[in-house]
Amino acid sequence: MRFFSLGQPDDPNAAQRQQESLRSLAGGGLPLNAVERLREQATTIANAHRGYSSTLSINEQLLLRDIGVEVLGQVMGSSIYQIGFQYLPSWSGSSMELTALSQAYYAARHLALNRMQQEAALLGAHGVVGMQIIRRPLENSVLEFLAFGTAIKEPIRTYHQPGSLPFVSDLSGHDYYTLHQAGFRPVGFAFGCCVFCQVATWRTQMASSIFGTGWANQELTDFTQSLYQARERAMERMVHEALAVQATGIIGSDIEMHHDFIEGDQNRAPAVIHYFTALGTAIAPYPAPDVTPQIDLQLMMTDTTQQLNGG
Repeated sequence: MRFFSLGQPDDPNAAQRQQESLRSLAGGGLPLNAVERLREQATTIANAHRGYSSTLSINEQLLLRDIGVEVLGQVMGSSIYQIGFQYLPSWSGSSMELTALSQAYYAARHLALNRMQQEAALLGAHGVVGMQIIRRPLENSVLEFLAFGTAIKEPIRTYHQPGSLPFVSDLSGHDYYTLHQAGFRPVGFAFGCCVFCQVATWRTQMASSIFGTGWANQELTDFTQSLYQARERAMERMVHEALAVQATGIIGSDIEMHHDFIEGDQNRAPAVIHYFTALGTAIAPYPAPDVTPQIDLQLMMTDTTQQLNGG
């Protein structure tokens, strides 16, 4: 056995397999090793010789078992995405959405979640619960998007369309159980994002200077207004994604946002960039006669930023 290999790999098929994996990834698919592992895991599940990992607690798994839901195992999807060139406005008071950044977030999210759905489908799952998302920028304009959760198999019902990918949800096992008891089911994961740049107006520049009006408390209204614009676009996009899967509501919706401040110089006025993301689980009632809904659902929002700040 060679511990270090500086030349060609021992397996003559390794290079070919690597190229096939890269082609699969380029098409939005999974690497060959992942496909083979999941198929083997699906076989052990079918033969009842199983051991699995899960993001769910013991109590959550017991609740799911009570309503006939089978836990199949942990699944994951990821994408590391290069962000293209983005023009930044520079003249005072101008504003615009940074579409290259917004689209990069969407593309990376789509690739990661779709790969997680593919992993769940290989296990024979109907959906994914307990999903967690990690998004973080890397060096040199590179974005990492990682999603993982627990694949589950529901009792057979007529609303499962043959060939459709499993639904994705960030619901906990307890939330899924409660939703089921109320007559609703998760149908997908809704996501809205907007990256918006606002260049400071002359008034804001004066308010930030000790030689202007910086000595007084005052609102920077252009920055406030641009945050509202980013929020409206992100929320509208999240609702659009929910409607695309025939959802009647979004629950467990979180708001995540942060800001980058750009200092001004002789060629550019100072500016702020808002990163605003809204995401949650899209739900719909069970089709009759499976379960009859008992509640009138409303959109429920959780502002993560306010919670962290003690608001």
